[in-house]
Amino acid sequence: MWQVFSFFSVLSGTIEETLDKATMVGSRAVDIVGASWIRNAALLLITFLGGLILETHVPRLVWSMPILILGTFYAVQALFYTGLLRHVEITTSSLMDTFIPLIFLLVDILFIGTPFLPRQVIGIITLVIGGGLFFWKRENITRMQMRLMLAAFFFDLLIYGLESYSFKSLFATGSISAPDFLWSMWAVMVAVLSVMFIAVCGYQRTLPRVSQYAGYLRGSLKAKTADYIGSSLYLQALTLASVSQVVAMKSIYPLILIGVAGVAQGHLKINLDETLGRKTLFKKVLASGIICVGVYLIH
Repeated sequence: MWQVFSFFSVLSGTIEETLDKATMVGSRAVDIVGASWIRNAALLLITFLGGLILETHVPRLVWSMPILILGTFYAVQALFYTGLLRHVEITTSSLMDTFIPLIFLLVDILFIGTPFLPRQVIGIITLVIGGGLFFWKRENITRMQMRLMLAAFFFDLLIYGLESYSFKSLFATGSISAPDFLWSMWAVMVAVLSVMFIAVCGYQRTLPRVSQYAGYLRGSLKAKTADYIGSSLYLQALTLASVSQVVAMKSIYPLILIGVAGVAQGHLKINLDETLGRKTLFKKVLASGIICVGVYLIH
């Protein structure tokens, strides 16, 4: 069952990234801090409504050091992600991020003591190989690019690890639910972004143009609905499987992207890099086959 949650979590995440890109392309006049604040304020609103619907009561704020740290990190990541949307194609993912499940596999085995069947370990490794092969490109990587890749790798490793293991620990003790966890974490994120946004407006001595921000908000509501669904399903999967297994399932992202890419390129007119290019067709078909084998072994 956790594989189903993981699959739809990745699907929602792919849709969210595509809608975010479309919204950003059409709203270049909105500054990075303002765009980050609007997009995540929309996410917090949707999280509140989602928690209200799922738990039939107002989401509960839970304060803990991991949640405070996570919210702050997510605020920084939001600024980076907004800049990325403006300058990088959405399929230009960090190759090194595909190796994150291997780190979590060692943590699960050596520190958490999670029992794994041999085929599950092989399945995680197979998914990592398939995902890495899919995103690998034959091109020279400069030192600056390598530094950025390493920085992104360690930052994502920190966020994924802190979020995943903190939630599993809090959930195991019965002290928090998935909707409350998301509401608490993202409330901190929006609070930090709000301080940044007010500071920027004060420094520039300007007020945001309501018309520009309203248009960006409409697109963000759609994208962040998908974001909330994906995050909720991810946490649900974590309640049923280990962190390394759930994170490794993110390797199916290329397979899902192929379908989303066709819709995005055909209807949203977004260039999704060379995901469907003929020159790399054999490599990507091979990578897709390896990923499918990994999905079969990991259950």
